[in-house]
Amino acid sequence: MMPARRLPLEVLENVIDSLERDIGGYASLRACALTCTDCLPRSRLNLYYNVTLRDKEALSSFVQTLSIRSHLGLFVQQLCIGSSAHASYLSFAQGVLVRSLRNLRRLVLWMDWNNCPPKYHQIVSQFPIRELHLQREFESMARLFQLLWVLPDLRSVTLGPFVCDSLSAIVYERLSALATRRFCHNLTHLSLSFNHSNSAKNFPPKHAFGESIVRLSLAFDRTPSEDDLSVLSSCGLHLHFSQARKARHRRYDRH
Repeated sequence: MMPARRLPLEVLENVIDSLERDIGGYASLRACALTCTDCLPRSRLNLYYNVTLRDKEALSSFVQTLSIRSHLGLFVQQLCIGSSAHASYLSFAQGVLVRSLRNLRRLVLWMDWNNCPPKYHQIVSQFPIRELHLQREFESMARLFQLLWVLPDLRSVTLGPFVCDSLSAIVYERLSALATRRFCHNLTHLSLSFNHSNSAKNFPPKHAFGESIVRLSLAFDRTPSEDDLSVLSSCGLHLHFSQARKARHRRYDRH
């Protein structure tokens, strides 16, 4: 049996809330959960706020936990799949997770999306995701936008670092035509990080990121040229080029 608390509950909960919710704070949060019965609910709330699943074993364990205690899924607001060292395919969009993670807002994908089944984006669309971080390259821009366009609640998207190859005129016209269906209408924040990229022609397709972008962040692994930045006018932004042209990271606001 857990011991009774000796301090006021409000004090203990403030201490628990002050702990880091990332991986470095997991050990402390677990210790708080085992300190006394009254600390358990608040510790669980923080422990499950941000969940990282690096491999199949972690995914299986998490699914098993939610199968027994489905209410814990309501605490999850951030979900990270894979890591920089573990990028293999993980079938995370399972029925148990879809039903349990009803408050999921932020999804970070390190895994290799190219190994996912062709229709996997439709399963992922069942999560109420508002913020998406994609840390791996896509084999084609079509697969990238397939995923983005099935998430109607997206407010923020971070891509990269990725290699952006020039799109052929045919692919550009096809994706631009599809984008006229007004996808990503809630997307306001977009961050793009380019790696080992030459000047990309026809990227992004016209209105592929919607027409509501108010903040655009660009990062290059080299000094960008005006040609690099001019192609992004298709995002519906009026870009102002300042004198700091050698900066490798820039942020632009809609005027």
